[in-house]
Amino acid sequence: MGKNGNREYLEKRSLKNTVFKGTGGAEKTEETEKRIINTESIEYFKRVLIRNEKSIQTIEKYIRDIKKLMIYAHGRSISKEMFLEYKEYLEKCGRYRISSINSYLAAANHFCEVMGWMDIRVKMIKVQRAVFIPENKEITMNEYEKLVKTAYKKGDDRLALIIETLGSTGIRISELRYITVESLKYGMADIHNKGKARRILYPGELLKLLKEYVRKKHITHGSIFVTSSGNPVNRTI
Repeated sequence: MGKNGNREYLEKRSLKNTVFKGTGGAEKTEETEKRIINTESIEYFKRVLIRNEKSIQTIEKYIRDIKKLMIYAHGRSISKEMFLEYKEYLEKCGRYRISSINSYLAAANHFCEVMGWMDIRVKMIKVQRAVFIPENKEITMNEYEKLVKTAYKKGDDRLALIIETLGSTGIRISELRYITVESLKYGMADIHNKGKARRILYPGELLKLLKEYVRKKHITHGSIFVTSSGNPVNRTI
């Protein structure tokens, strides 16, 4: 074992003997609590990253991401079940892109590896990248254009834009809720369906129309297409 390896081994031994405090303030020893994320374990993780010659930016990001998990855990022991709950929370809260979620999970997995918690790592979210042409498989292009023109002619801009969005991206009506104001900033949207996720890219013309629509309708956040009660359009338009 080299000098650095021996030092890392001794530090990990020392860390395991540290007394951890739970959220209630009660002391928990190694026998009762082995997988708490706290300042000591984060500092140890940071030292390992430094020894592995990670860049300053990488180290800072890893530490930020681990602190995010620490806040979520709120003093609880890190288990596979809790890690999966954390992953689900990141997916469903609607605040993060898939790439960001995978970045958080990668940092947490690396932290677990360093701590020797190999059994609680989780898988990344698979991303199916897809770009669709503006043509619906079930109707002809002429029929598609006629539907759009008819909607605009009747003054139903919302319906017209929904049809254009469906035709230009290939998504389903039930997936319209993922077309959000926030996604327009990136020119793409992450679609979650049946436990899988895929990324769709907005064609330039559609992106322009969507931005104009939200500006005109004063929609500042969340799903762009909603019902009269304010809920995202789901099954019927």
